[in-house]
Amino acid sequence: MFLTNLLLQIIIIFILMLVGVFLKKIGFLRDTTNTDLTKIILYFISPCVIIKAFEQKFSADRMITFLITSIGVFSIYILFP
Repeated sequence: MFLTNLLLQIIIIFILMLVGVFLKKIGFLRDTTNTDLTKIILYFISPCVIIKAFEQKFSADRMITFLITSIGVFSIYILFP
């Protein structure tokens, strides 16, 4: 269930990017519009999609998994700068 929701959100973003590429190719979007839309997607829409994908009921197992994953990610950043 979780993986299908995440995959669906990724597919939606990919389709939106393809629409943007198509609109740029036909000349509907200018460079400034392209830059503004990119900023909106990166700084607003992507975080919303990520937060929505992780919206689930709380459980101790998920918290432990989250902590282990966080420790692993921070360890990688420290060991391989």
